Amino acid sequence: MKNKILQTSLSFIFLLIIFTSCKKAEIKPNLCNMTYYKGFSDFNGTYAYNAQNQLTQCAKANDVGDIRFEYNAEGKFYRCYNKLNRLSFSAYPSSSYAEYTYGNNVITEKYYKTEPYTYDGSGRILQEETRYDLDAQGKILKRTNVYILYGETNTYSRYEYDSNGNISKEYFFADYNWSGKEELRLEYTSYDNNKNPFFENEALRILAYSGSFSHLMSKNNPITMISYDYDSKGNTYKYQYTNSYDYNNAGYPMSSLTGGAVYQYECK
Repeated sequence: MKNKILQTSLSFIFLLIIFTSCKKAEIKPNLCNMTYYKGFSDFNGTYAYNAQNQLTQCAKANDVGDIRFEYNAEGKFYRCYNKLNRLSFSAYPSSSYAEYTYGNNVITEKYYKTEPYTYDGSGRILQEETRYDLDAQGKILKRTNVYILYGETNTYSRYEYDSNGNISKEYFFADYNWSGKEELRLEYTSYDNNKNPFFENEALRILAYSGSFSHLMSKNNPITMISYDYDSKGNTYKYQYTNSYDYNNAGYPMSSLTGGAVYQYECK
């Protein structure tokens, strides 16, 4: 089951979105646009941008397929074709897509595909819906899934933050947890003071929420993390990981020296 795979993986992800008014979004060029990434996530690939500095495509290095990004009239990211975190589990057709709506510190994601599961009011096939609850500063607090395909309606991830606004703990709950309770899955005990390139791009921030890659969700890059696992007898297993980075002159990571990730940029 998809969420079982996600809960036991070493994925660690996330980022901060600030939602203000309904005015047209002001698009500001990043100091560096990430043009290539290879690491421990489904974000591996080559990145392309439009003239407004918005991410438009990620060409997958693992040949699963390209991911395309679309924006609404206000410049907000609202649609993704071939949703990243689904491609690991099944070769969905190119007509599969996710749509995002915003309001009242909530992002709602609806995922559609071309097989006959559940239809919405417009006759489109609704396979999955996810709600992202944010705080007043735009940090994600909770990610709740409704997997229509699998009948799961009570699965969520919950996040806590340190004083710098980086994720400190990730909790997970599902009906199939051994304990039957919310469980601590990941703990981040230290970060660097440098820029996380995923944090600075709206489309990648939201997809990092979607994929539950909490190591990509904070404004800085994680140095030390602890992964937790549990068995049916109530035993807890802890695994600690330490990472280090090489940076470019603009302060972005070029490589993860212990994690094996590689980054490339076009800097302005």
